Amino acid sequence: MRIAVSADERTGVAEAVIEALKARGHEPIAHGALNPEERDDWAWASEAAARDVADGRAEQGVVCCWTGTGASIAANKVRGIRAALCGDAATAAGARKWNDANVLALSLRTTSPALLEEILAAWFDAEPSSEADDRAKGDVQIPRSMSAPEDSGENDEPRPWIVLEEDLARAAEIHIEIAEHPIFAGQVVPPVAIHADRLLRSLPSSLDQRFVPSRLRNQSQIHHAIDKVLNRQRHQ
Repeated sequence: MRIAVSADERTGVAEAVIEALKARGHEPIAHGALNPEERDDWAWASEAAARDVADGRAEQGVVCCWTGTGASIAANKVRGIRAALCGDAATAAGARKWNDANVLALSLRTTSPALLEEILAAWFDAEPSSEADDRAKGDVQIPRSMSAPEDSGENDEPRPWIVLEEDLARAAEIHIEIAEHPIFAGQVVPPVAIHADRLLRSLPSSLDQRFVPSRLRNQSQIHHAIDKVLNRQRHQ
């Protein structure tokens, strides 16, 4: 099995993961600090490993950082990834059985070589459960901001940036309300673009580049878009 592996530093069990996977007959695909030709920051490395899984270059993934938390968060931002931070064998087995996890996240700080072997054994021995009670219920509602809008027929590209534009418009409304409030008379109110910057920084880098309209991809364009929203609302 091809398994994408990432770590942001060669410490703890980072390199031991590679060797343990090879010993089990798997083919590791190294990222981050484990690959001298790549960046070693945890967010980039974890996303790279997760994308291997999501795009079919690997069947599963193992992502590592000092606590394992950041690696799991970064991996889970990739669509189709179900990364589980596991600190023991029981958690690893449960993640595979009940959550059909396809990426294992590990802490380089707390995972010893012996514990690593236990976690990997449990992970690879377990399989997703076929029991109805172990699957997610069919009535789970996906929040609108997480779901793709209905196809308008204009094109087939998903457009989650619609939510971003709605958020920017709301930020503009809030700014107008603040700026026009009597308590701020004669004072300079920070530009609404601050809100836009924060919104854009909160987006996964992949969403930023793939789905945000080109006119909103850099700071000056964001500011210009906000100015247009402000001017339009002032004249309504």
